[in-house]
Amino acid sequence: MKKRKVAIYEGHLLATLKSFTDAVMSIIATIMVLEIPLPKLIGNNQYDFRETSSSLIIFFVSFLVVVSYYFQFSKFFGRIKKISGWQIFAYTIFLMLVSLFPFMTQIDNGIHPAYFTIIYVLYIIVTSRFASLIIKYTYRLNEIIISRHQSRKTLDLIVMSALDIVISSIGYPAYTGIPLLYLPIRSLITSIGKLEDFQPIEPGKVKMYVCGPTVYNYIHVGNARSVVAFDLVRKYLEFRGFEVQYISNFTDVDDKIINGAKAANMTTTDFSERYIAAFYEDTDALNVKRASQNPKATEFIEAMI
Repeated sequence: MKKRKVAIYEGHLLATLKSFTDAVMSIIATIMVLEIPLPKLIGNNQYDFRETSSSLIIFFVSFLVVVSYYFQFSKFFGRIKKISGWQIFAYTIFLMLVSLFPFMTQIDNGIHPAYFTIIYVLYIIVTSRFASLIIKYTYRLNEIIISRHQSRKTLDLIVMSALDIVISSIGYPAYTGIPLLYLPIRSLITSIGKLEDFQPIEPGKVKMYVCGPTVYNYIHVGNARSVVAFDLVRKYLEFRGFEVQYISNFTDVDDKIINGAKAANMTTTDFSERYIAAFYEDTDALNVKRASQNPKATEFIEAMI
């Protein structure tokens, strides 16, 4: 049986999807905050904040979940190079489901808090699972390895939901949603500070480009700091067993070089070569390993034009 061919999209469409996601997430957050009810006037300068406080808590949960999805997919679009037609369709459905968050933040006003919690949690589980499946299969298409932690997230959500139902059932409906704040906050913290294994595009090989000096004078402490820092990164990667191709350029055409060459009655080539030699002498003294290549700007002017 022949496999059905699947359309694969790259480049511009990925950028368009990312921009569309930015717009959708921004609109969702704006609508949610506009839907928060104002406190009810119950007497002379007296207001009932119970409905407002409950809506605010649900808003905070929903907003943090949406932001968590945003960071998750910002990272996602930064890593992938291609996406299939079916995955685009699934992602469109996901955005449609996430767009219901403003509606979900309002239904707590008309039903029992415990029932609302069950509906709301089921909604988050569905959207979260949908997001995980999209990421999983798109990463698989791009041959990107990811860790698995979805089952732990679902279990934590169920535990927090049970605690939320207990709180709302024993007579504290205004505090409905507080336990649910734990999950999006934890998700944001882990997504921002999460460590990942380094995986180069080409297995076993790393290509580094570091902007080199403009050679109109001797290097100073700031130049040396940058050179030593990136040399340390390179040496660590080599220590880990990677084959590193390290490229660092020389900017050998510049107003300061031209003016300096005129003042020294030298050609710009001879003037810049003097400081290139001095650069090598100084970095060798700092025990910096020389680059695999040091291309000069003047060698690539036609290509740059």
